[in-house]
Amino acid sequence: MSEKTKEQSAIDAIYSIEQEISNMSKRMKSMEDKVTLVLNKLSKMGKQPSAVSPVVKIDRPKNLVSQQKVQKLLLGSTKVFGAIVNKGLKPLVGVLVNVYDDGNDLVKSVKTDDSGSWEVRLPAGRYGVEYLHKNFKPVNKTIEFSGADKTFEVK
Repeated sequence: MSEKTKEQSAIDAIYSIEQEISNMSKRMKSMEDKVTLVLNKLSKMGKQPSAVSPVVKIDRPKNLVSQQKVQKLLLGSTKVFGAIVNKGLKPLVGVLVNVYDDGNDLVKSVKTDDSGSWEVRLPAGRYGVEYLHKNFKPVNKTIEFSGADKTFEVK
């Protein structure tokens, strides 16, 4: 087999693999869209599916509440915000709010202000939100919003 034939064979194999990856990516996107549709329908019916696990699965020692280094730079146009209060509706100051992408990479880390409020900007997608405070157990939530949303409140 000549060198040119080997090169052409390798190039053909690369293009074939690239096409297969593209096809798999399209199928995965289609499945994700269908799962999102089902979850939205269940949410509208007021049912929470038990088989869906949260995005955030954090195992850390109790009372370890320190700001972590963000693992990815993520910029977006949707204002994601929330307010954290205690049972008496008093704002909780200094609660660490970590936001993780769907791959569990930390993308934002902020603390609540004097009014218990926090805010980050994110692109559309699915995220895990983790609240950490030295006096309380960690709280994890999963949120999801579309590109059409300009603001999204985490409740």
